[in-house]
Amino acid sequence: GFRLEGSYHFNTGNDVSLDWLHYDTTSHFTPYNIYNANRFNRANMVLGQHVDFSQAKSLRFYGGLQYASIQVNQTANNFPVGAPVLQNNNSDFKGVGPIVGVDFAYAIGQSGFSITANTSTSLVYGNSRANLSDMQENPALVTYSVYGNKKTMSSGIEEKLGVNYTHYFT
Repeated sequence: GFRLEGSYHFNTGNDVSLDWLHYDTTSHFTPYNIYNANRFNRANMVLGQHVDFSQAKSLRFYGGLQYASIQVNQTANNFPVGAPVLQNNNSDFKGVGPIVGVDFAYAIGQSGFSITANTSTSLVYGNSRANLSDMQENPALVTYSVYGNKKTMSSGIEEKLGVNYTHYFT
């Protein structure tokens, strides 16, 4: 996984920021022959306002737009053990909606270290799909299949707590 972020700062404490968070994972469970592949992408485009409350405390309020894409793929071969069945579970969600949040920073003296906290909430509207099927060893023999596609709304809450170190170069 990775996170990329870029921002443009203007006037006194204003900014436009764009960030992209990507997470991709695969796993294989040998005893049951289960294969998982999951992918998560999230992009935010926000306008922010930085406010200093003292030399040690600062807040950044922001609001904007969020895009989210989630994919879950699972294949189980011969599950339960000994049964000649291949099970597939493929589902995804893609949507866009508003996001609002606040970043908090508390500087620890003149050391360059600060304690940071972030909270945000979003409401994403988009398309959700699911495709579930059971097949015999011969892929032409589908014994069970369900497909669903619908518009859905999903809320999100994100909380982060950390430590930041800043060093200014001349």
